[in-house]
Amino acid sequence: MDGVSEEIDYVNLESLVVKLMEEVEMMKGSPMKNTENINLLEHQLVKSKLDMKQLRNRIDVLESGSRSVEVDSNQQQVKSHS
Repeated sequence: MDGVSEEIDYVNLESLVVKLMEEVEMMKGSPMKNTENINLLEHQLVKSKLDMKQLRNRIDVLESGSRSVEVDSNQQQVKSHS
């Protein structure tokens, strides 16, 4: 090979190495970012479960209130028919 071709190959090789090193660095950061995303998703899951529990409790309160209104209404109907 002549000197010019070797120089071109060296420049191409050097740029390829730089590019590969950048990609390796990005990949190293990827597990950290994945861990952060997993932690965020776990936090959101816990919050969602708590929100669902609170909603279920509200539904139970509303349903028990509606049942007591039905019972009171039925009791008044029975008294009025007596």
